[in-house]
Amino acid sequence: MPADLAPHIIPQLSSYLTTSDIVLLSQSLTTLTILLQYSPASSFPEVESIVLQDIYPLAHSNLVSGTCLDSLLGFFGALVEADGQIASHLIPGLVTSLKKADPKFSVPGNVAKVVSRIVRNQISVAAGVIAEFTKSLKVRVSPCLLCDILTRGFKGRCQGSRLTSRFKSPRPWRIGSFHVGMFQFSPSLFINDFPVI
Repeated sequence: MPADLAPHIIPQLSSYLTTSDIVLLSQSLTTLTILLQYSPASSFPEVESIVLQDIYPLAHSNLVSGTCLDSLLGFFGALVEADGQIASHLIPGLVTSLKKADPKFSVPGNVAKVVSRIVRNQISVAAGVIAEFTKSLKVRVSPCLLCDILTRGFKGRCQGSRLTSRFKSPRPWRIGSFHVGMFQFSPSLFINDFPVI
């Protein structure tokens, strides 16, 4: 792939990174993923400076699902593989974007899936991510508590028995795993069945 291709294509794709046309959004994310996979040196700086801030709100959008969500997960996976140092910056950016979003139109489960994909592709940040989300779990009322629990559940599913008992504190991990499997019932079950950790 020519080195100067990414700097020309990425600015043009930035106008399509909205939820006004989900199919076009999915294709744009897939194109960015391919650029990051085959030309990471020239694509990564462009993606980081031009489109990353536009993609953070997409991670919690209630309009992003199915194939488009798969494209979003692939994008974040390719982004972390292109430069592993960004993994520690992506997760706080995603959580901050989720906290600023209107709860009516946001899906914490999507953010949890994105965080899980980032950790799966950059396993060196796993301990820090688990520790950070565990801090939020110790607080009774947290705006991202559902996201924290879902992240632990997705991580438990992805890593299974590889998680040590230190990271598998029983109650939150089990509740997180349950909520991942029964996501459509999460809001009501979450409020009633999760009084104190």
